[in-house]
Amino acid sequence: MPLTPLHLAAAAPAKAALGPRFSVGLFFAVQCAIDVEPLARMAAGHDQLHGLLHSFSGSLFVAAFVATGWQLLAGSRFWRFTVPRLSWPVALGTAWWAAWSHVWLDSMMHVEMRVQRFLLSIPAPSEQLLNDTLLGLLIIAAPIAAVRYAGVLSAGGRRALARLGRSG
Repeated sequence: MPLTPLHLAAAAPAKAALGPRFSVGLFFAVQCAIDVEPLARMAAGHDQLHGLLHSFSGSLFVAAFVATGWQLLAGSRFWRFTVPRLSWPVALGTAWWAAWSHVWLDSMMHVEMRVQRFLLSIPAPSEQLLNDTLLGLLIIAAPIAAVRYAGVLSAGGRRALARLGRSG
């Protein structure tokens, strides 16, 4: 199914760790853009839903395209949403993480996709163990990061952090 919540879970640890150097809005836009391909293939009646855009190299094209579009539209207002201005390193870094995390997660969920081994040479049995371990860490880290980030943003969370800083 296009755009599962699991894809968005990859944004929580990144946002918690990087703060203003990561854009959840841009991350979401890249996720949606990549999933246009399976939607179009479903509508056309194809058996294989994931193609070129769901490869590590193809997803970089989508990431660059969406990040460039975001930068061109920065400051524009759509309904109640204003596209925030981002530096190029933030835009490209966020888009890259969105694209590659999407491909990696899809490669574990969909039969027609296989993790591409152009970065590491991993034997097939070890690949499944690596995928299971990384997916488990993501599932554990995402809610912890989201709670931590929400607590830091709230006024009570900021006061609690200030108290911790004075008592240490």
